[in-house]
Amino acid sequence: GLNLLYLKLPLKMGVLPLYKMKIFTFFIIFIFSQLSFSYAKDDQSLYCKRNLGYHFYCDTAKEKFPEDKNKISPKETESKYQLAQKEIKKMNKTLEDFKALAIVKPTQENIKRYITYQSAVMEKVSLFARNWQKTIWSNPQLDYTLKYPTGGIAKRAWTNRTKKIKKTSFSNLSKRYGIFFFYTSSCPYCHKFSPVVKYFGQKHRIVVRAVSLDHETLPEWPEYRKDQGQWKKFGLEGYPIPAVILFDSLSKKIIPISFGVIGLDELERRIFSLTNIGQENDY
Repeated sequence: GLNLLYLKLPLKMGVLPLYKMKIFTFFIIFIFSQLSFSYAKDDQSLYCKRNLGYHFYCDTAKEKFPEDKNKISPKETESKYQLAQKEIKKMNKTLEDFKALAIVKPTQENIKRYITYQSAVMEKVSLFARNWQKTIWSNPQLDYTLKYPTGGIAKRAWTNRTKKIKKTSFSNLSKRYGIFFFYTSSCPYCHKFSPVVKYFGQKHRIVVRAVSLDHETLPEWPEYRKDQGQWKKFGLEGYPIPAVILFDSLSKKIIPISFGVIGLDELERRIFSLTNIGQENDY
């Protein structure tokens, strides 16, 4: 229709001057361009109704993926723990407030209020303990007593097994380790502890070198050694005596065992624990 209009207008209007002809031509081109843009826009809206998506230039924004409703944001997680802590603090403060009031003003009403609230708190603690136990039963990998039993029968079995391990360990102890026993003749604790160290060495057939810091002997050590700087070399200056130091001939390192007086069982326990890394120990 526009093409026909373009042809008929000059005929009806007569021959136009050249400059008017140029203006008229520009006007016709402008109308065509606007109609073309409108048609393209309408045509685009037609296929965009098919929901072709962002890559077909239909949507002005990228497609949004649905959010995970179960995902907990860090702020929500943090607030959950904070609320629990606030609840505990509030509960403790309320309990202390009721207790203080009951002590300062011990009326039946105040005491009853404190006892009632205390019972409610104890019920919460009891519920926690019961659920703790149920959780342990349902998750045996969390049960500490399976590895270190506390019950009578299991404890005896575990103790017998540990004794066998200790016996084997101590029988091989002298192959790698030796003991330095540091003392002074004027030390009363050294006199008390000296027989224990002597018996330990004889029992487990491990070499014990008694080193006197004041160059005097003790009854159990007629063949003692005078300190020739070992105490200082081992970095023990300022430490108390008597002292039992284990020497590792393989690594050439010392292992402090005890300072002061301890019993034979404790001496054995410490040496076994410090020389058997990774073994089960009864703490």
